[in-house]
Amino acid sequence: MALARAIEAGKVEEASALVMIPKGMPPDEIGPELQKSLERGEISVSGVEKLGKLGSFGTAREIFADRADHFAQKAGVDPEQCWAFSFQEAEAVLFWDGQTFKAIRFDDIGKISGDDKEHQ
Repeated sequence: MALARAIEAGKVEEASALVMIPKGMPPDEIGPELQKSLERGEISVSGVEKLGKLGSFGTAREIFADRADHFAQKAGVDPEQCWAFSFQEAEAVLFWDGQTFKAIRFDDIGKISGDDKEHQ
């Protein structure tokens, strides 16, 4: 939720510390990219709250099977250290770096409807 709050508040430095920044991305592009993710509904505070309450949680391999290795490889991280949430079309994959979780994927989290009461 800290990531969504930071993005919504325009705190780029705080938000960028919570995501795996793609290699080679210029620092001045990070803020606009995070803002775009908010505008596209890829993340929101309310969506993160719903994902945590209603979503399935486990290792990335448990949640996404063979897609988990692709997500980890794309971020350049160990898939054994990746955890995930999934609900409806929303997905989040987080990498544990030994001290904190960093998002390596968040998709459609801001689009979670509020009417669903059960895990999917």
